[in-house]
Amino acid sequence: MPSASPQAASCYEAAMGFASRKDWTAAIHAFREAIKIDPTYVDAHYDLARVLVDANHQDEAVAAYDTLLGLVPQFAEAHSERGLALATLNRHEEALAAYRHAHELKPESSHTSPTTWAAASRR
Repeated sequence: MPSASPQAASCYEAAMGFASRKDWTAAIHAFREAIKIDPTYVDAHYDLARVLVDANHQDEAVAAYDTLLGLVPQFAEAHSERGLALATLNRHEEALAAYRHAHELKPESSHTSPTTWAAASRR
């Protein structure tokens, strides 16, 4: 996968700094700027989705995971995390399908295990 442009990487680094300080609004904006500059910047898409979850924007997080998975459909952890966001929205059938797909892609990962989903879904 090619490296991001220097401008996109700069926005991404700023976003990570904002996220580390839990400044979700600034982080979301900076990740979106990085993606605007480089729409194929996988790390920016992934971390945007994760920050949207942290900011309790579950619907937007699901959409961000969908976009990410359009770029890298075999990303098991993203399928699992998308499932968690769906479960938070009480979209349990879709969540279960996402968890199952994650487990099929990477059955050896604790991140995709049914035990992990059950615990996370009860939060």
